[in-house]
Amino acid sequence: MFDYSGDAALHNAIVLEQFGFNLESAIQAQNTSQIYYGSEFKKPDLLAEIFANHPLWDYVKEILTSGATFPLKEIPNEIRQQDIEFHIERGNHKSTLNIKRQSQKS
Repeated sequence: MFDYSGDAALHNAIVLEQFGFNLESAIQAQNTSQIYYGSEFKKPDLLAEIFANHPLWDYVKEILTSGATFPLKEIPNEIRQQDIEFHIERGNHKSTLNIKRQSQKS
């Protein structure tokens, strides 16, 4: 369930418990729902009609059917803190000023 409520939390905990708290197994079992890998795209079989000859098709098909993984490196706390301070000092993106001005005119 996609909701920030106690009912949703309980429901999702029950679903995970049914799969031994293995998120991968729970996702694989939901292959007809919007949480399944690639659900926002057409089925790979349909896309293959167009893209099967593309040199990266096998790679893309794998992502659509199994999800993607991105190797991440641990960020030291010192660098994390520097990044937070930089963004606080930088402030909002300058385009927000235009939105603010437009809303003040309305």
